[in-house]
This record gives sequence, structure tokens and C-alpha cells, in this order.
Amino acid sequence: MRNFPKLIKSAFQRPISKIFIGIFLVMFFGGTLVLLFERARNGPSFNSLWSALWWALVTMTTVGYGDKVPITLGGRLVGVLVMFSGVSLVSLLTATISSIFVAQKIREGQGLEQIKLTDHIILCGWNSQSEQILDSLKRLSPISDLRVVLINDLPEEQINNILFKYNDMQTKFVRGDYTREIVLDRANIRKARAVIVVPNLVKEDLITADEKTVLATLAIKEISSKIRVIAFILNRDNQSHLRRADVDEIVVSDEFGGYLLASNVLEPGVPQFVRQMLSPGTERNLHRRQIPKNFVDKPFQELFEYFYNEKDEIVIGLYAEEETINVLDFLSADTSALDAFIKEKLEASGHGGEQEPRVSVNLKPAKDYQIRKKDWAIVIGA
Repeated sequence: MRNFPKLIKSAFQRPISKIFIGIFLVMFFGGTLVLLFERARNGPSFNSLWSALWWALVTMTTVGYGDKVPITLGGRLVGVLVMFSGVSLVSLLTATISSIFVAQKIREGQGLEQIKLTDHIILCGWNSQSEQILDSLKRLSPISDLRVVLINDLPEEQINNILFKYNDMQTKFVRGDYTREIVLDRANIRKARAVIVVPNLVKEDLITADEKTVLATLAIKEISSKIRVIAFILNRDNQSHLRRADVDEIVVSDEFGGYLLASNVLEPGVPQFVRQMLSPGTERNLHRRQIPKNFVDKPFQELFEYFYNEKDEIVIGLYAEEETINVLDFLSADTSALDAFIKEKLEASGHGGEQEPRVSVNLKPAKDYQIRKKDWAIVIGA
């Protein structure tokens, strides 16, 4: 309540507020004066203050209904003043409102506007694989449910091209350093569904890119420990740092490159199958499916037959969130300076010692495996 007078004062100091005040004063004083001049000789038209204010408003906006017309000299002089004042103020109001929208559009194009999306996906950083991520998001999610916010420092022309390419989904842009809380807040990170952090190879080299990914994960988890963070790193040796930062999932660059190269020699067809299965443009991909409740405690074979016969999909495995683990268990006993820094950040975010869920995958379960309530199916399907 103590700040209420300051809020009122700041509101009245805004240009658009001053224009509205000017319009109200011209309408009020113009209507009052014309009522004084016209009441005696033009009573049917100007019989109350409300009718005079109505005439003043119609005159100011140049609508000119003609339902009320002053006939006295004084009334007509007041009308002239109201006309000129009204045209000026209404034009000024239109110009001010237009400038507000134009300025907002410019700020949005520059990535400086506050994002108001909710349940969105944030993509931090940019490299040659970022567009593949966006294409995969389009493939795996209905366009109507897809809301993406990009945080990076790409040139404005390149960003405009990306936004134009993905204009069929709700894509927004925030410019800045995604390791800073003020930039993450501008992306409305507290209401985001998940965050993907990729090596920012626009300004960083191969060595420092992973360091920035770790710092970004720490910054995000400090804002909210519940935000799901998936980090993409170039060097597998940095996985331990990300786990200490409480990342949810880690993707290592070329993690399966060696296997695919060897398979091309020893098992031709396997790498081509994997490549087609993971390509966003193919008809069938890997998906997760919720298991109907009536299959709980039933054997896996019945679930397999259900999806194969009824859904035209092949169940290749199950996944579930299993027993919890302590995040601080990742820290070494003889805590290093980096471990101490990460522990301090985790505890400052309010979740340093709490238990976190761990995802377990059961690839090709046994036929008699009993489905659990927390299991999800991983299928090959459209």
C-alpha cells in the first residue's frame, strides 16, 4: 500500500496517460461550456451534462453523427475549439499507440522482449545441429502444442531466417548470454517444460563450449531444480561436471559414431536402419506410449501383441523412473574447489541434498515380464 502513490504517479507520467487526461479535459470542459450556451435556446439537444459530453466526444473523434448541433455563437465557437483540440489529441493518441506496438515488435525482433509463453521448450546455444533439433521437435510433437524459445547471439538476419523457416510453430527469440539469470528470466524459464543446452559454436571454441554448457546448467538449476535440462556436450570427459550440476540427461557428440562405423563393415544394414529410424523425415520413428491401465501386472507378451495388432506399432522396450539417488553422491569425498562451488549452488537452489528420480530402460523385456504401473512403452511407430 505504501507504493500505491508512487504507482499512481508513474502511471500519470506516461505519455499515453497524459493524452487520455487531455482528451478527458477537452471533452469535459467543452461539454460543460456548450451546455451553458445551448441549454436556454437548444434545450431538446442539450438538456443534460451527459448529452453535452456525448456531443463533445463525437465532435472530437470527427464522427459527426449530427444528432446534436450547437446553434448559438458561443456554442459554435466552443465546437471549433473542441474540433481542433480533438483532432490533435486523437491523432497523437493513435501515433503513440502505434509507436508502442512498433517498438515492441522491434524489441521482439532484437530478442529483447519478455517472453510470455508457458510450457515451452528453450534451446540455449546454436551450432550446425540446432536446426536438426528443431526439425525433430516438429516431427515428434503436434505443431499446436509446440512452443520454442531460442537463446543465442546469432546475427539478426540469420535469426529472422530461422524464425521465418519455423513460422508454422510458436518460435520466439531471446538475445543474450544464457548463463545469466536475467536472460533466462526473459525467456520465462520458470514456466518452461524443458531446456536443451547445446555447444554454442557461434562465439565459443570447442574447449570453452562445454564449460559454458556446464555453467548454463548450474544457472538453470539454481533458478529452479524442477526444470528438466538436457545437455549436449562435445567432450565425454565433461559428463562428471554436468552430473554434479544436476543435469537430467546428457548427450555426447558422436557417442555412437564408432559403433556405426564398425557396423558398416561387419553388419551392413544395421547403421542404415538406425539412421533411417532416427531421421526426422522418415515415416516411422521411436516414440514413447502410455500403457493402458488394464495391462498392469500382465505379461509383456500381451502388451506386445496389443500394440502390434491394435496400434500397428512394435514395442521394443520399457522405461520407468526408478529409485531415487542423492545428487550429492556424485561429489567426491575430498571435495575440490569445483565440487564445493557446485554443492553451494545446488544447496542455494533448495535441492542440493534431495533425492532425484533416475530413468531405467528395459530393452526387449522377457515375455513373462509383468508390466508395472510406472512403466512406459518405447515403440517403433508413426
